[in-house]
Amino acid sequence: MVVTEGRGEAQFGILLIPRISPHGS
Repeated sequence: MVVTEGRGEAQFGILLIPRISPHGS
C-alpha cells in the first residue's frame, strides 16, 4: 500500500507503537 510519507508514517507508527510496546491496553 503506497501512502503519503506523512500520513503513512503516522498510521504505521500508531499501529506499530502499541504492537511493539503494549503498555496502554
